[in-house]
Amino acid sequence: FNYSLNYLTADRAMDCIGEKMDKTRMIKYVEQAATGDAKAIETLYKYTYPGAYSFAGHLCANENDVEDILQESYITAFSRLNTIRDRAAFPA
Repeated sequence: FNYSLNYLTADRAMDCIGEKMDKTRMIKYVEQAATGDAKAIETLYKYTYPGAYSFAGHLCANENDVEDILQESYITAFSRLNTIRDRAAFPA
């Protein structure tokens, strides 16, 4: 997923997934991603990336560090999807 980091906003993320993400859809995508569905994983990534990038950017100013934080965070999050009790809370 190669995006211009300054370009991908929440509105752009919604354009990327082509739909508004509500609680029902979030649960559906998390459940599908937990089974290894690549499209669901990509959708969750595209939807959550703007907020995750913004948050990580507040932790450190170096863009390389931000990218490292995000990579490790997404690897951890996607490898532990089966442990999430409230699947609608995935973006948190």
